[in-house]
Amino acid sequence: QRPRSRRNKNIALGIEPVFARHQKILDRWIAGRLSEQAFLERIRYEAEWGCDWKSYSLLFTTARDLLKGMSMNGFRGDTC
Repeated sequence: QRPRSRRNKNIALGIEPVFARHQKILDRWIAGRLSEQAFLERIRYEAEWGCDWKSYSLLFTTARDLLKGMSMNGFRGDTC
């Protein structure tokens, strides 16, 4: 396996459970300024998605940990 510094850094992860209208909340969670519970409450995860968070939690936390100065963008399919 190649050293991490030599791996391809062009990675994209597309997942829907955050609408673009919640981008600032997502940014605060990525920056560590919101707890996971506060993040879920503020994006209305249960009301708007209702899927088992455990299924997504690993994807979100892994992406957040790998981003280091990059951004994660909310889903732009919302029209509200």
